[in-house]
Amino acid sequence: MKAFGTLDILVNNAVFQQFLPIEQASAAFHQHFNVNVLGQILAIQTSLRLFSGKRGNMLNISSGASKSPMAGVSLYSATQQHWTS
Repeated sequence: MKAFGTLDILVNNAVFQQFLPIEQASAAFHQHFNVNVLGQILAIQTSLRLFSGKRGNMLNISSGASKSPMAGVSLYSATQQHWTS
């Protein structure tokens, strides 16, 4: 904001992934959810304020794992969103 005065684009590309059988996934749930879901939501909310009343662009990157999961990544796959807007 200091250098350019406004935000033009948000690229949401953060991810947390830990390969675990679902039976062991409870401890890692919050790490997956906080980065892969809540992190994207908070970044979107912040960028909407920084677009300064003008139109901006958002690119939310997710993983194909939400549609084609592999063994050991069920928690990660569940937190991968396919957003459209």
